[in-house]
Amino acid sequence: EPPRYRLLDSPRVFARERLAAAGELDTIAARHARAMRSLYESSCDSLIRSGTPAVAAFATMDADLDNAQAALQWAQTHDEQTAASLTMGIGTHLALTGSGMALPQHLTPADLPYERLPCGQVSLWSWAINRARSLVAIPVGREWADRAIAHARAKGDVPALCIALASLADFLPPGSLEAARVFDELHALDDPSMAPMARSGAPLAEASHRRKLGDFPAAIACVQRALALISETGVRNGIWMVQSWLIGINLAAGRTAEVLADGLPLLEQLQGTRNETALGICRRAVVTALLANDDLARARQLAQVGWRQDA
Repeated sequence: EPPRYRLLDSPRVFARERLAAAGELDTIAARHARAMRSLYESSCDSLIRSGTPAVAAFATMDADLDNAQAALQWAQTHDEQTAASLTMGIGTHLALTGSGMALPQHLTPADLPYERLPCGQVSLWSWAINRARSLVAIPVGREWADRAIAHARAKGDVPALCIALASLADFLPPGSLEAARVFDELHALDDPSMAPMARSGAPLAEASHRRKLGDFPAAIACVQRALALISETGVRNGIWMVQSWLIGINLAAGRTAEVLADGLPLLEQLQGTRNETALGICRRAVVTALLANDDLARARQLAQVGWRQDA
């Protein structure tokens, strides 16, 4: 990997001042924003493609996250389409790595020509919105899932369609006819040759439905299947999030021994990370399991003491 260089704040500010004085700041900022848009669009889309290491795609987005956020800040007042694309790319990246945030949907205009964006990015964005609504109170409906499905069907993009259908499933009433049709199609589309991340959406969505229906053994089996798929990618943040969801379902099933056996070691692994999604789910489940077992001392300690996060 080629070396990367960072500009200190003083020369950075001086360079911006000189560009502004020369009337070239917007020209350079537009070029920078387009470059970041292209990088995030291609990286997000590659996550669901076979033969593309997901770890490498996340590393690419991680390395340029500050650049992308700076580009987004400029694009918000100069280039609506680029701002929308960067919002989708950055939001998807943060959601898939477990970073807690409320997705700024107002930056994705309703008339965005999403047909011009990669299918994978649109589908993963719909999934990111769906996951975010379960963590923070944001008004969101099935619109983006429907758009992602239409886009993937129009392009004949099966991996993107699988993610979009899985996203839609989470908006449907468990046991409904529409949900049954969606899962039937997901089962028919499943193909071992697809990228693991593209295949993992279906069992996660099905686990959510099984849990709501009270079928905890089936829900646990679905999450375990998703965990096996995500583990193939080697993406630690993704593995940790699915492990935390499994711990949460075990808690709902009253399996407190399993919650503590899996949750306490996972909390240790999550120290020093920024995976707020996995940390929050796992920590709440472990505290609840400890209280259920009358282990007040450890429950109080976990409830009161924060977990260190490295910068």
